[in-house]
Amino acid sequence: MLGNDIGTNATANFLKMLEDRKNIDLKDKIYFKMGEAKEKNGNYQSAIRAYTQSVRLASDKNQSASAYLKIAEIYHSKLQNYESASSYYDSTLFNMNVRMPRFQEITDKASSLADFVKYQRVLKMEDSLQILAAMNPLALETKIEQMIEKEEAKSLKIREEAQKLIQIEKNKAQSGNSGSSIAGGWLFYDNVALTRSRSVFIRKWGKRTLEDNWRRRNRETGSIAFKIERGIAGQEPEKDSEALKMKESAKRMAELESKKSAMISQVPNTPVKLAISRRKQEEAYYQLGKIYRLQFNEIENAQRTFETLLAKFPETDYRQETLYFLALMAKNQENNPYKTALIEEFPFSTYARQIKRGKIEVTADTESNAEQDYTVLYKEFKSGNVESALEKAETGLFNYTGTSLEDKFAMLRIMLLAKSNNQTTYRIALMDFMKSYPTSNLVTRVSDMLAALTK
Repeated sequence: MLGNDIGTNATANFLKMLEDRKNIDLKDKIYFKMGEAKEKNGNYQSAIRAYTQSVRLASDKNQSASAYLKIAEIYHSKLQNYESASSYYDSTLFNMNVRMPRFQEITDKASSLADFVKYQRVLKMEDSLQILAAMNPLALETKIEQMIEKEEAKSLKIREEAQKLIQIEKNKAQSGNSGSSIAGGWLFYDNVALTRSRSVFIRKWGKRTLEDNWRRRNRETGSIAFKIERGIAGQEPEKDSEALKMKESAKRMAELESKKSAMISQVPNTPVKLAISRRKQEEAYYQLGKIYRLQFNEIENAQRTFETLLAKFPETDYRQETLYFLALMAKNQENNPYKTALIEEFPFSTYARQIKRGKIEVTADTESNAEQDYTVLYKEFKSGNVESALEKAETGLFNYTGTSLEDKFAMLRIMLLAKSNNQTTYRIALMDFMKSYPTSNLVTRVSDMLAALTK
């Protein structure tokens, strides 16, 4: 019974409403309200069952969309089952009118969840493959066979469940068919229908004895004709059965070998394959952390994911961004190891300056010192002392973050990098300038330099 867990009175009221013939066209709405009551009381699995009933009985797509959305939100926010949530958000959108409220919000959520599930699957897959790579060949083959058997059993179960649902729908469709039932009863319990059916049979076949091959006048002839029809004349049943078993066994073995070969080919059993596998994991951790933080606003999950990324891949290409996210999320901002690491390791990055900019106070003295140091730096730049000037530019950019001359220090650093033949750092500095100083009057010049570098 669906309602035991939401209180006896509420259960009784819902069941009474469902049994009332006047509400036959409102059952989808009643189940929906039942789901809301269960959800409010924290009975999420029961709520999902009620919302599912609402979908099955829904008279229009809007009702289906509303029920699917409720299920999706429970899986996402309450149960944190993101794979199921993703499927139900997709079902919501399939039934949702584009003019319905929250359409864009739900579209964005569905997209974020699809990305999340994709990267989550990458992690699971690469973890499994790396475990397989560490096995000896015999153990690897045995394990893969077990995995294939497990997957086939899962697929079989899904097919069986699907067949059951199809049969239920067929039964529903046939339940009102008077050709196979009389007033909901079995045909052979109705004498009138039975007599009518017997007459039709005799007209077509004549009077026949109840025996094997009753359609044939000559059973032996009929038996041979039957075999010819089936293409099995002259074959012994035992031999035919044995041949069929051997054929099926050979087919099964060929399929198994094909699946094993396909899976073994994915195992990262060489240094290059292992490096590619680990790179996929690195990317997945970073993207999952960002989705947790920026799309789901789940701070603890984001922190855990970013910390795992740094622990597993301390030299990750995403180290700057990861330190920045962790620095912002740290509870203790006064003693923040991520902020310290970011500023020490990447002092000239956009992320370090953004962290610093939020904490520093720019005074008249700071601006005055910036003016003096910039004048010295510019003279050194003009004199062609690239190495010394670059060091001063980077020190000035770090010391005078937040001042009115910050973008000019950054510009001089770019021009000095252009002379240092370090194309990678030069390109990063140009892109960094475009992100950090979008309102600077030097943006046009930097944009032209970036375009020229691209060409």
